Amino acid sequence: MKIPPVPFVCFLLLSTPAVWGQTWGTPALLSEEGIVADSQETCRLTDDTFVVAYADHNDSSGKVGAYRLVRGSIETLDAISFDEDGKTSRAAPYAMARLADDRFILLYQDESPVGRALVGELSSDGKLSWVGESVVYSLPSKATHPEVAVLDRDRVLIAFFGESDRKGRVLLVQIKDDMIELGNPTIVNRSVGNEFNSIAVLSPNEFVLGYSLGATGGGHAILRHGEIRGDRVTLGPEFVLNPGNSPYVSCLPAGRDVCLVGYMANSMIHMALVSVRDGSFRVLRKGSIPEGGHLFDMDSLDGERFIFTFRHDASNRDTPVYIGQVGSDAIEMTRIGTLNKQASIQKVTTMHSRVALITHAIPGHRIEGTALAVPAR
Repeated sequence: MKIPPVPFVCFLLLSTPAVWGQTWGTPALLSEEGIVADSQETCRLTDDTFVVAYADHNDSSGKVGAYRLVRGSIETLDAISFDEDGKTSRAAPYAMARLADDRFILLYQDESPVGRALVGELSSDGKLSWVGESVVYSLPSKATHPEVAVLDRDRVLIAFFGESDRKGRVLLVQIKDDMIELGNPTIVNRSVGNEFNSIAVLSPNEFVLGYSLGATGGGHAILRHGEIRGDRVTLGPEFVLNPGNSPYVSCLPAGRDVCLVGYMANSMIHMALVSVRDGSFRVLRKGSIPEGGHLFDMDSLDGERFIFTFRHDASNRDTPVYIGQVGSDAIEMTRIGTLNKQASIQKVTTMHSRVALITHAIPGHRIEGTALAVPAR
């Protein structure tokens, strides 16, 4: 069986003093020359394996590639297509999350266009396969800005924005063997669109939903506390973290009843440590840096540190990478390196506390990955 081509992915160590005392090997080309791909999403499966979903412009198909990080080299394990007819939107928004037993859930948009959910798995010998059939989760609306988060072994949350009716939704999903069972969606907002959803799971039955409320391109930075009771999802009142133009709201769990929220406002990156008690929010600490842009993404490193990247609005500036730490009085952020000047659509994924993976699109519709040695505390 011929393996579908995977995107151009090479792994480099960033120019930074944060190394282990050794270097990575020669950058590895993991795909055939000439592949045109973008709209990528990355998901860690183990400390050294991950999958990347992307849209192939050559035939408008959607594919997932599996890779392994090995000291000095990167191995391509396998690649498969998704959607029943082998076609998907070139500009498809994707979301992925790791499940138990080397499985993952993928959200994508087909050509209808509606949002679909599909479960895949990576075998012990490095082969990818789909588990069961895909399920439409967004009817009757086109699903944009999807997000998925794992609650426990058998349950995940899906949040998305319905472009046709301008409503945000969140729903509970049960995953049993090879079946995906959808719960009834809860409307996040009935009058104005919700964009750039983010979910921080605080416990198997409690979460924080973050989103930008307002016009396309960013509105207020909003947080809502959510609870799961049986098969129902309930949401508390809106908490306005920032009343200005705040696209790319991102939330991470940061301890019991606490989450870390990153957002952009006034051409700056802002971070806030927020407590959630009885459905009420309180800002505990803040921090900011005098840089801003778009395509912001972040992930946790360890108990108190996180990593993030974004693309500058100015086209000729580097794409910075920062590490942040929650201190006793404030949130501190330090720039540790840069990516390609014209990198875009970047995602940052922590492989473990000392290695982070940043995947991003570059000119020519290729996708690169950068393995970064994280400095010790």
